[in-house]
Amino acid sequence: MSPLRAKSIEAALFAVLLFPAALHAAHPRQEPEGPLPCGVIEEFRGAVQIMDPSRTRLIEPELRAAIPCGGWISVGKGRVRISHRDGFQVHLSSNSFAQFPEPNADGKFSGDPVVLYRGQAYARAFDGARQLSVMTANGRVRVSRGAALVLFNQGDDQTQVVALEGTVSFENRFQKARQVKVAPGETSMLSFRQARVVPSSPKAIALAALRPRLAELGVGEKETRFALAKAKARADRKFAAALDVAKEAKDDVAIASSASRGEASRRAPASEAAAKQEDGVQAHLARRLAGGIDLGERLLLSGHGGGQSPRARLEIADPAEKLEARARQKEDLEKRKLIDELSRIRVD
Repeated sequence: MSPLRAKSIEAALFAVLLFPAALHAAHPRQEPEGPLPCGVIEEFRGAVQIMDPSRTRLIEPELRAAIPCGGWISVGKGRVRISHRDGFQVHLSSNSFAQFPEPNADGKFSGDPVVLYRGQAYARAFDGARQLSVMTANGRVRVSRGAALVLFNQGDDQTQVVALEGTVSFENRFQKARQVKVAPGETSMLSFRQARVVPSSPKAIALAALRPRLAELGVGEKETRFALAKAKARADRKFAAALDVAKEAKDDVAIASSASRGEASRRAPASEAAAKQEDGVQAHLARRLAGGIDLGERLLLSGHGGGQSPRARLEIADPAEKLEARARQKEDLEKRKLIDELSRIRVD
């Protein structure tokens, strides 16, 4: 190889190695400034305030304004729509106060992306996103690929959840043993002032109460129509979900009524079967009263754990028997008055 050709190849290799470095120097990589925010404002109306985690600095509310992790949002009279970095969408309405903490502080995403301290929020988890959890002072709502309406009333310390799309899980934030599954079109409540430690049983939500709340939160027309259709379908459902339990309870009432009227001898051959049926009804009612918690059920059925404690029973009273007893008592009283009046009549 000639010396001239060798120098040409060396120059070409040097240019190839130098070109990426020159390109990088001409277009340096833009590093993000500060930590990644937890949310971005997509829309807002009225009086909206954004505060940093220490609540010492106000952030000007505007479109595409970043909400830092740990930041706070206060809505006076108006509403705001927020897009969360983990694939969630959150709407807050008037008189609402919420925080957006860092949900991945432990590297396992076990935190709550939204904490609602006051007001109402519309929370939606899109397909492919993680499970969205909204925490209040006493409850926690979990949404997976669906939407829910979460309300917290500070005056009554009451949390209410309305499932709009997909099944929503509702629980006491201090007691995770009992979770209530709320289907679309249903609502459930939790209030410590009512001496409840588990959410109430889900029931149908009224369309007249749901429509104005969705409008106040600024929910889209398509999502509103879908939520109202689900609520109407749930309200039109008339049949009970557990017919076997209802039948057992009805049979137990009939047995208790016949026993109170002195017909215990007629059911003597089937006493063993009736006793088993009665124990089953008692256990079912105990589970309902204890919220499905095994400890509460044991306390109701076996006293307070001591072997000498009397066995607690759930008595079922027949209202018809009480009415008949009152009628007989009234009839006896009228007969005694009539006999007393007749005894005072003198025949001359």
